[in-house]
Amino acid sequence: VGGTDYASSLLTPLELLLAVEESVVREKAAASVIAISQSLSGADYTHEFVGMIGRLANKEWFTARISACTLIAHAFPKMGPELR
Repeated sequence: VGGTDYASSLLTPLELLLAVEESVVREKAAASVIAISQSLSGADYTHEFVGMIGRLANKEWFTARISACTLIAHAFPKMGPELR
């Protein structure tokens, strides 16, 4: 996509995949998001990755909430105390 400066641009389409009904698709999307999150800067991590988890957690369908639960375990150690 253009290096780590543009890694956060991949989160938007992956967020859609994290909410689909098929569990295999959600699992692969979650693995991709976790890999991308490791290359995000501190500001992008907080704004893009943690923000995406919050949006998924507030969706109506349980599939998005399941994905949020999967991702929060990976995000929590790197979150600041104000977000915990």
